Amino acid sequence: HYFIDGERATSLIAQLGCPYKCAFCAGRESPMLRNIRTRSHENIVKEIEFLYQTYGYKGFMFYDDELNIDPKMGDLMRKIAKAGNEFGVEWKLRGFVKSERFTEEQAQAMFEAGFRQILIGFESGSPRILKNIQKGATLEDNTRCMEIAEKYGLKVKALMSLGHPGESEETIAQTLKWLIDVRPFDFDASVITPYPGSPYYDYALQHE
Repeated sequence: HYFIDGERATSLIAQLGCPYKCAFCAGRESPMLRNIRTRSHENIVKEIEFLYQTYGYKGFMFYDDELNIDPKMGDLMRKIAKAGNEFGVEWKLRGFVKSERFTEEQAQAMFEAGFRQILIGFESGSPRILKNIQKGATLEDNTRCMEIAEKYGLKVKALMSLGHPGESEETIAQTLKWLIDVRPFDFDASVITPYPGSPYYDYALQHE
């Protein structure tokens, strides 16, 4: 019962692992989870073709941590677009990208492959919070990413989170202002929970 832009869709994973060190992310101090494991682009496209030919799926949600960790992501996008042209279908695709790595070339290639929606963990509109959580992206990176996505017709779901170290009414107000300024297509605002396995949990101080 999952749809992307009205097209019935299913899940797909092309890559596992994330090299970044966001302080709230569970398990990121495990070397195994920092190790990028990829499949060949040909293998990924074969899976898409199989799911289309066997079950009629034309929509795919990529659950990779960040699609643009792959330095050759553009090549994958071109192969996906080529498969769609050969079958005479327009894929409806959705997936995650890392804001500071996002480029115009990536955006154009993603749109041509069939991406119409992307999800981005911006987390906060406060420069101080972004630094505290070791996000690796600045507020300027995030704003530029939104501008690129809009230019190439990609709808953005902004993934935000509240309650990080140093959070205050002021930093929450900065997040609200940033969302109003950049106007994403959609957004989530989650309250941070220090789950076991995350640095937040490991280094938290218990208060009675």
